[in-house]
Amino acid sequence: MRSKFLCTLALTATLAASPAALEAAPDQTLGMAIMSALVAADGTLLRGTGVKTAERLDEGRYQITFNRSVAECDIVVSLNSGGGASFAGQAAGATFSSTLAEVRTRDSSGTQVDRRFFVIVLCAK
Repeated sequence: MRSKFLCTLALTATLAASPAALEAAPDQTLGMAIMSALVAADGTLLRGTGVKTAERLDEGRYQITFNRSVAECDIVVSLNSGGGASFAGQAAGATFSSTLAEVRTRDSSGTQVDRRFFVIVLCAK
């Protein structure tokens, strides 16, 4: 018990002495903002958090508009068949403007095709 107390005391003293030991987000808070979107193959936004719109631009090419800048965020995209069925393919996302992200979906041969997908965006809070 004494060793657990000493460990806690040492950690508290370290953090108090050097708050820079914790890396803060640009707005000086700790944590992460998470946004998401589930988009149908036709570009319809099925549901989402922190997202304004989704639209299909071309075969296998979509644009998602978020409520805030995603320029410095990490974007993860995954195909989502819905209903439990699976299909082979791939999806990739990239930011090309402050609030816009582009997603491309492809079949297993690499040809751009319309696919339902899910996007998760992770940003400093």
